[in-house]
Amino acid sequence: MRMRLAIFILAAFAANALADERKSGAFYMSAETRAMQNDATANPGMLAASEGEALWSQKFGYQSCADCHNDARQSMKGVSA
Repeated sequence: MRMRLAIFILAAFAANALADERKSGAFYMSAETRAMQNDATANPGMLAASEGEALWSQKFGYQSCADCHNDARQSMKGVSA
């Protein structure tokens, strides 16, 4: 019983030590994938960003997001999903 408790305590300390070494997901990506994500013309995620930018000013019903929030680069600074 004491051995199980000792193993559990050691595992908890090890898990805590590993949690403190947080790394970005980019750390685990290949160089090619990182390069693709850093290039706005090659990154497929930028298609969704471009679409969202176009929708910002589009009216839905009687109002658009831009009607209240104006320039998203300023009003939405620091906001994330």
